[in-house]
Amino acid sequence: MMRREIIYLRYADLEQRGLVANRTTLRRWILAGRFPPPVHLGENTIAWPSDEVEEWERERRAERAPAEAS
Repeated sequence: MMRREIIYLRYADLEQRGLVANRTTLRRWILAGRFPPPVHLGENTIAWPSDEVEEWERERRAERAPAEAS
């Protein structure tokens, strides 16, 4: 059985991808269920599994697609 390596994204990675502009907005999105919750990797370290973030991005693009076709 082959195990897939999990890649984690830190806040700076989300920022670099242009997904978030500030931590407050990100926190609001998470609390509202509009963004995947982080995984705690250590006492002061959180990150997001890249596959969850990529799925979130695909969902956002799919939501925009019908609006762009109008």
